[in-house]
Amino acid sequence: MNDVVSIATYAHYVDAMFLDQQCADLLAEQPLAKDLKYKARIFSFRNGGEFLEYLDEIRAKTPAEVREFASRIYGL
Repeated sequence: MNDVVSIATYAHYVDAMFLDQQCADLLAEQPLAKDLKYKARIFSFRNGGEFLEYLDEIRAKTPAEVREFASRIYGL
């Protein structure tokens, strides 16, 4: 039940969620999937390659100044 509560709480506010396969499969089931409205893109190990592409997109769109600050703050 904790997974369901967490997904229901955060999926409206985050851009992406990396879930275990069982939860990702449940969210993809019809007719549930067409009735759910949330912001997050759902990823799991099944589409892990798409998740890595998503992260590359974020990196490519991030301004150099933001990357510089992140490097200073987080040591990245």
